[in-house]
Amino acid sequence: MSLPLLMAGMVDTLTPLLSPMKVKAHGGQFTEREIALLLGDSPAVLIAALGLDSFGPNDELNGYQTKGRFAAYCIGAATATETSTEYAMAAAQTVINALLADQTWGVPALCQPPELTSIAAEAVYSGHINILSVAIWVVTWTQNFEFTRV
Repeated sequence: MSLPLLMAGMVDTLTPLLSPMKVKAHGGQFTEREIALLLGDSPAVLIAALGLDSFGPNDELNGYQTKGRFAAYCIGAATATETSTEYAMAAAQTVINALLADQTWGVPALCQPPELTSIAAEAVYSGHINILSVAIWVVTWTQNFEFTRV
């Protein structure tokens, strides 16, 4: 398995759960200055790999095991029935529910369920971006994976 394939599995798993929101892989963290570039996709959930650590060998796969840190940035846009914050919070809750269901992203032989104590959610942008009728919640977690050498 590779990191791009893992990210694709996350997107594929979350897409039907979050419909009609767009779900797509994202390059990582972003700053408040970059939010304007993301507004064209809102409402959306952006899945990002934040980093890999705790590497160890896996000779059976001619690869390695590692702990991945991931984020789901839930960008809510105001609708006729929900504020942007409510929309973002609801998306975050859907992601959390998927993680709590021992999510292995379609590759259970290569992926352990998320570490439950690592799951966290918080509002990262609101305030003055609320003028744009957008709010962002982020869900983060860690998970152990098996990768093959590339």
